[in-house]
Amino acid sequence: MPEKIRFLPEEERKRQKTAETLKAEGGIFFYEIKDSKTGEIKRYVNILGVTLETYATQEDIEVIKKEIVLSKIDQKLLRIIAESYKLREALMFEGDPGVGKTFLMKKFVQLIHGKDAPILELVGTPRTSELEILGHWAPASSAKESRDPVVQDTLRRYEELYEKYQNINDEYDKRYKKLKEDLDNGTISKDEFNKKFEELNKWYYPLQERYATELQMLYQRSQHKTEWEFKEGALLQAYSGRGGKGYILIVDEFNLIPSNYQQIFLQICGEKGILSNSISFWGNTGKTVYPRGKDTWICFASNFPEKTPGRSEVVGPMTDRLVWKAISSEEAEEKKEIIIKTAGGRLKERQKKVTELVSEVVSIPVEKGLAWDEVLDGQLGEQIADVVYLLDKEFTKYYQSVGDVISIKGEKRRRTQQFEFSGRNPLRMFNYLDHFQVIDPKTGMIDFTKTLKNAYERYYLSRLVDIDARKKMQSVFDEIMTGDIGKIEFEGVTRTRKEVFDILVERSSITEEERKKMEEKRKKEEERELKQAKFNAQDAIESLLNNPDIPESVKNLLSKIKI
Repeated sequence: MPEKIRFLPEEERKRQKTAETLKAEGGIFFYEIKDSKTGEIKRYVNILGVTLETYATQEDIEVIKKEIVLSKIDQKLLRIIAESYKLREALMFEGDPGVGKTFLMKKFVQLIHGKDAPILELVGTPRTSELEILGHWAPASSAKESRDPVVQDTLRRYEELYEKYQNINDEYDKRYKKLKEDLDNGTISKDEFNKKFEELNKWYYPLQERYATELQMLYQRSQHKTEWEFKEGALLQAYSGRGGKGYILIVDEFNLIPSNYQQIFLQICGEKGILSNSISFWGNTGKTVYPRGKDTWICFASNFPEKTPGRSEVVGPMTDRLVWKAISSEEAEEKKEIIIKTAGGRLKERQKKVTELVSEVVSIPVEKGLAWDEVLDGQLGEQIADVVYLLDKEFTKYYQSVGDVISIKGEKRRRTQQFEFSGRNPLRMFNYLDHFQVIDPKTGMIDFTKTLKNAYERYYLSRLVDIDARKKMQSVFDEIMTGDIGKIEFEGVTRTRKEVFDILVERSSITEEERKKMEEKRKKEEERELKQAKFNAQDAIESLLNNPDIPESVKNLLSKIKI
């Protein structure tokens, strides 16, 4: 039996060093690398095992670290953020108010762009429209200096329109705030709130549409005389702001945005479930394309619509375009407990004890993993594709038949927020496997079962609020990978999927040079064994020839045998 070859031992040493540094630094650390060719110094931050380039200084990183209490759930959330940013996948956190969804997102922005970096944020409200999301036309600042009466009349009309728009927004906010207060103090019931909220929107939306139409008409009538400029909304700034580099955009309270305006964000989805390469805005001058900047990333946060009156669900097509993490009540309670017990992070010694790094979360991905869709003529890739297909099929079937439930005041109710499933989740899983392969510490080789489990939890299980549902669907994964359901015939033997993966990975982990060395070693071992066998046979014959009890006729035959 040939000796097992450990996968890329020099990388293994680097991963071990990284793990030790993460533990010593509390899960986040900064370092710099100088390019030997250009002399350029690049800054990096490692966040719970994920290495990212940063604009922040080491001083920034140390200050930010002190402001984060990394409970187990916070480690999971921050790791999901870091992975999503690295893969450029749009992310959604869904959970109760005060669980720290946007707090962690903002701290992540600072870890990437620096402590004092401006944060691009769009806070959704029931009156958010394409004006805030994409932008709108306004007279250029230079128009104010013109003495042309047409230009001055355009400016006056624009200011009147804008003041009118602000007035109806203020009135909307006033009425909505009063409704919330009445609901909170028990003056009206939840059903009464929903009815009055619907009436409020019926009053507001036509006025909002009227303003946009009048503004467009003013623009069309006066552009031959008045110079106009386009004021970019949050989404366009995220894609092409900062001189084309882009921003990280945090869209908070996303499901307060009316569903027709939520769908503007459908543009952000590109191939393999990552951010699209560009988005477009259609104006009177035609189609304007905004390329995605190298620093562009978008994350969303929402409260549970079932628990908070006045919120709509996230529209189905958007749910399919987001990596979705629902923060359960159990997870939120765990975080709250840690925050209280550490006095918000002020009790540093206790914080160290209750925020130890979770090895399952802080796994160090290999730098250069297996090209799993290419090795062994695609044999490993085919097995992985089959398993991903099974996981997607079983999860989707379960979700469509059973759905998800949420606990409200101790009572479990079926969720009104529904998810759509296309081929994007499987494609995201394949993309994830290219970037976050993990090592089996026992063998030193890629553990595709563990890597797949991480991806499955990320793209499927994390959508579920109900802990029992998560456990049930986790058992489906275990059964497919190690149970009887997933067993297949492989090379004449019935094996579990995990056993097949391990065999194929072991073969794939051996380089051509190592393979030649093993072959030479095997040949030498065979030659040695053959020589030993010849020697043993010759020795046995000599022993028989010298034995006086052996008949001469037999000795004559033995003497003729050539070894």
